[in-house]
Amino acid sequence: MGKARLEFKAKQSGGVFKMSESEHQRKVFINENSKKNTRVFRNNVGFGWCGKVLKKFGACVTLVNASPVKFGLCPGSADLIGLEKIEITLEMVGKKIGRFVAIECKSKTGVQKTEQEDFQSIVEKLGGKYILSRKGE
Repeated sequence: MGKARLEFKAKQSGGVFKMSESEHQRKVFINENSKKNTRVFRNNVGFGWCGKVLKKFGACVTLVNASPVKFGLCPGSADLIGLEKIEITLEMVGKKIGRFVAIECKSKTGVQKTEQEDFQSIVEKLGGKYILSRKGE
């Protein structure tokens, strides 16, 4: 990830400068991704609609063949999720640790997009488990 330079605007409240939650999140995102053994991703959780736009007027949109779409990891999941590569020490032997697992499901002839291959590379490089599951296997 390239080095980004951002200026964070702080709001002054009673002589104390406070950073908004979104500004704080952006700062944490940049900080974590600047570390050699860590990669985090923004995890927006929510609900929306997709379909063909029939009419748009200001903030109102009329869709044809509208389908509901849930996105994000799950309700209640963290704003930033990711992987951290760690070294197993003698003190950790025999203890249980969590491991990030990503499973991409494809048809027998389905091809990974470049972005999916890049994601696989990040997961595997940092010690996570990536599975490319094909229908019928």
